[in-house]
Amino acid sequence: MAKTPKPVTNGIAITVKVLQGKGLTKIPKQLHSPKGRMISSVRLRSHQFIKGLDGVLSKMKVDFTRLRPIRNVKEFYAILLEAHKRLQAKNIEAITATAWLGEGFVVVVDKHPTIKDLKKWSSQKYVLRMNEHLASKNSRALTLNGHFEKVDVKKSFWKIAQIYDVRLVQPGQKKGTQFFDAGTLASNTDNQFLPMRMEVKTRGAGKELPHQQAKFEEQLEKSPQGTKMTYSIEGEPGRHEIDLKDMVLIRDKLHPKRPLDEDFFSRVGVIAGMKPIVRIAPDANGRPYIRVKLPFDTDFMRHVIEHIMSDPKLL
Repeated sequence: MAKTPKPVTNGIAITVKVLQGKGLTKIPKQLHSPKGRMISSVRLRSHQFIKGLDGVLSKMKVDFTRLRPIRNVKEFYAILLEAHKRLQAKNIEAITATAWLGEGFVVVVDKHPTIKDLKKWSSQKYVLRMNEHLASKNSRALTLNGHFEKVDVKKSFWKIAQIYDVRLVQPGQKKGTQFFDAGTLASNTDNQFLPMRMEVKTRGAGKELPHQQAKFEEQLEKSPQGTKMTYSIEGEPGRHEIDLKDMVLIRDKLHPKRPLDEDFFSRVGVIAGMKPIVRIAPDANGRPYIRVKLPFDTDFMRHVIEHIMSDPKLL
């Protein structure tokens, strides 16, 4: 297993310093989670909902220090709106509090300045190391496509896009299945793509991260020829897609089923928790990934969302 490199060690101190804030306080009593329901985007954008949301949050005396980096009602509303938009894009019609919370936390993580810095650093580090391998005649790098077939990679990767809602769509499917929550995608001028992935979990669901990090190759192995990876790009409308034959996986020539040691730069797992922690952790197969615990009270956010969904004046 790869040892933690010095930049990660330095990054822990920086991350902890940036994430410093008040610790989480007593978790409020949970409401009975409302059943899934149709929520109109028109309704969410109405003056009545915005005004009502402000009133509900004021009445609940919401402490935004528990929802950092969300600072006020306006920013909380923006998170709800973006999460709802993403759920609709997934064709989820009957929205539950759990679904709204989960997608909302992914949005929070996507926009969190510290996570954005970490993603930028780790993806740049990964692309740099992979380009060095591709340029070296003595490299142990073996390049495969998304079907685990050998492929030539002659051009360096350079352009890196921030992506989310990444899915695998097999021939005949409309929306496919979830691949990973978010991440980055590097490309070269030969239209080959190098994915780096991030999985996001709310508080209490951290035990699922090791398995999710390990199932990446398992999902690819089950994907037939013609399967597409579809995704959204931050700041751009619509959906994008690549064929798995244009995806690039970099493995060890001596052990073709094993990634190179630097592979952990391409895998980040984020969970909500009490204290900020950044460390290298093993996935279900024993391979390392970057695991981040982000101080964010998802239990409290669930409580707020359940109040909103239970208020007939709002929805």
